[in-house]
Amino acid sequence: MAKLKERYDIELAVHLVPAPSDDNFPEPDLWREMSKRDASDIAPYYGLEFCRSESLPEQSLLSIANALMANFNVEQFCSIGSEASAHLWRNDKQALMALVRKYGAASKQDTDAKLTTGKERRAALKHYGSAMFYYEGEWYWGVDRLYHLEERLASLGADQSSQQSPIAPRPRILSEFGKGAHKLTLEYFVSLRSPYTAVSWDPTIKLAKDSGVSLEVRPVLPMVMRGVPAPREKKVYIAIDAAREARSLGVDYGNFYDPIGKPVMRGYSLYMWAEEQGKGNEFLAAFLKAAFASGVNTNSSKGLQIVVEKAGLNWAEGKLHLDDDSWKAPLENNRLSMYEFGSWGVPSYRLLDANGNEVLSAWGQDRLWLVAQKIRDLTRLS
Repeated sequence: MAKLKERYDIELAVHLVPAPSDDNFPEPDLWREMSKRDASDIAPYYGLEFCRSESLPEQSLLSIANALMANFNVEQFCSIGSEASAHLWRNDKQALMALVRKYGAASKQDTDAKLTTGKERRAALKHYGSAMFYYEGEWYWGVDRLYHLEERLASLGADQSSQQSPIAPRPRILSEFGKGAHKLTLEYFVSLRSPYTAVSWDPTIKLAKDSGVSLEVRPVLPMVMRGVPAPREKKVYIAIDAAREARSLGVDYGNFYDPIGKPVMRGYSLYMWAEEQGKGNEFLAAFLKAAFASGVNTNSSKGLQIVVEKAGLNWAEGKLHLDDDSWKAPLENNRLSMYEFGSWGVPSYRLLDANGNEVLSAWGQDRLWLVAQKIRDLTRLS
């Protein structure tokens, strides 16, 4: 925050909010564990530090940290907020109490009021997460969306620096790798109804080809078809963010026709048949392109015919498989495998070594650069 405030001609307002506890976070325990691991994985690539203990912060320390930060003004948030956060994630009570003695802490009543006010402000602006930046109608989630905000501020003439590079540029997806990548396996968990899967498909296929890793595509049912709630504000944010990410990656995206329900089930029936023909990935690619880039109604036989033929398959044969439910068991197995490494959404990635041991797991198309970096680290450039 301090770097943003220093570089850009902006007024910064900070709102303290409580921990997530609603339908926007359907797997809170997995979410907390993954957040901790993910922050640790990406921090070095953004020039940041994330020091953590093996366990999540204790509730008593969270209360202390909230009281401390509820007493901060904006300048203090910028100057010592990261220090307070680091002590919290290290479960370092002694260091947190030293900050309290130095800077003071709000009463429980005032802390609760601050948290309530922050939550209400966020709700009024139609969002649900933390580590969020909001500017003139648009949300930017976490450090890996700051480059979008920086581009916007620069376009408005708010950049006061002569530097060419943003403060938090998105790491690029590497395309050159060393020998031995063919010994690695990249599991790619996808869904036919996922905007982020549609955004990630082409870049992921390209990464697999560039590196030579063995790619295993593992489809799962969409979360909403697994009974996971999807509140409206979450749907809106995902739609906007996925389109923004697609533009950044140069991916064809935007003419959307939601394939929820029957189209997905029929799509997976056809996928099982396509797999038998050696065209499983081609079918998934064609379906995603149709639903998220071409506006094809995959709820119709005509729409599915377009998908099947784009995949290089015969519709007359394919339509005989529309009601085949052999997909249910393998997709459920894929879901269980995904939960085993702490993920519940798509796209998710798991990178395995030559012995089948996990060397990296990550959730999100915005972690593909991290997967590529890990592949580079595990291979030897000539």
